[in-house]
Amino acid sequence: MFDIPELDDMICLGLERRHLAQCSRVNKQWHRIVTPYLWRDVSSRYGDYQRAAFRSMVLEDYHFQNLLSQDPNGNMNPSCRLPLLSKYSHLIRKIPLLHELMEYLQPPNKSITQPSQELGNAQDKGPTVHDLYILSRCSSRLKKLTFRGAVTNVEDEGPEEEQEPIIQLEHKELILSLYWEWNDTTEFWRWLWKRCGYVEILRVYDTTKAVESLADGILSHMPNLREIHLGRSDQDHMELMDGCIATLLSSCLYGWRVVEIKHTADFREASKAALVKLFPTLEVLILGSDDLKNEDLVLLLSSAPKLQELVTIDDGYYQHRNPTSIRADLFIDLDPGETNTLRTWPCEESLKVLKVVISGIGRADLEKQRRYGITKENPMIMLHIINWTA
Repeated sequence: MFDIPELDDMICLGLERRHLAQCSRVNKQWHRIVTPYLWRDVSSRYGDYQRAAFRSMVLEDYHFQNLLSQDPNGNMNPSCRLPLLSKYSHLIRKIPLLHELMEYLQPPNKSITQPSQELGNAQDKGPTVHDLYILSRCSSRLKKLTFRGAVTNVEDEGPEEEQEPIIQLEHKELILSLYWEWNDTTEFWRWLWKRCGYVEILRVYDTTKAVESLADGILSHMPNLREIHLGRSDQDHMELMDGCIATLLSSCLYGWRVVEIKHTADFREASKAALVKLFPTLEVLILGSDDLKNEDLVLLLSSAPKLQELVTIDDGYYQHRNPTSIRADLFIDLDPGETNTLRTWPCEESLKVLKVVISGIGRADLEKQRRYGITKENPMIMLHIINWTA
């Protein structure tokens, strides 16, 4: 310990109770510094029982002091009773903040807490069939729809010709974040896909049991869908498996135009094979995975005539350290024949943004090393071309 109040406060407030207890037993100096923190700020949460007990202590002491102030003759002896906060202070694990302390002075309002509790319980159960019915009637200005759960026990609508005309949800973007999912949600997804005819952008964050149903829904009910985003950049572990990615990439009837694959997507052989089939229609490709090889990028540049944007170095993840790279000799696509000329890419006229890492660039002499900042410790150059023109 530094015996400097500011530093001691910074250190002790960041320690847990068991660590503070160990520090207090080091020596007398540490015991003197640590003990106040050991009994002041340890627990991070209060339960209902602790809140009620603390409120009772505060109110009782308050009423006792109020009685003393109303005794003009001084008949009551203040020393006859020790305040409860003083009597039980050694059991208090945390002194609340001032605004919390003021809340404890008043008992909970049942007229507010009971409806709030009922509303909270209803929200925990997720959306109901009635909620979905209302949603389908009140969505004329809805632009984005996010699902973190599914409705269970939805009955099958039966043959479509026997039902009323299906009212389409008018949202343009559909987001599925379904880390937890129940088993009996098949009919719900069928209900939803039939009403997603206007969807243009699809985002899937996690592997879902409904991937096959989603793929069928894309083929049958989402004719305007051309853009897909898989995975996310705010996690550090795989959440979207290879088989799920391959199924979704293969589900667009007219071919995806925009494909973004974040680093949490487990992009492997099955996904690569599905992505290769999209090259004729692909316009934008953003890759957060480092599983692609030199040959994969060469195949992409030579097989995607409509490609406008290719990004392999930035998908929004702050720890993206190993992006997919391509060797310079493969990137320049030199004709191996006697002509010694460069073969043009099919996407040369359409390509506008290119963010890739070019490796293995030859260095003729030390002057070029100084000019371009290339050293043995820095064997790669990041090529970033914006507004590419032929």
